[in-house]
Amino acid sequence: LINNVHDALDFQFPSDHPDQYERALSLMCEVAGPGRPYGMAVSLAVDAKMGTNWAEATYGVEKVASRLKALDGKHM
Repeated sequence: LINNVHDALDFQFPSDHPDQYERALSLMCEVAGPGRPYGMAVSLAVDAKMGTNWAEATYGVEKVASRLKALDGKHM
């Protein structure tokens, strides 16, 4: 676990086997769901997105690149 921002948990993993990491996160949420041994009062859902940084994982590489291109030179 790298960071907790509002209602999101940010994890960092090596880039190999991303499907295994996503499945591991799903299993952790299932174990913590209502009526489970480590149950919480609310369900947890996994919405896994991957990228080289938070912006790319959240918005996508193309959108980030487009925005950076639009800002190029405006703040300098």
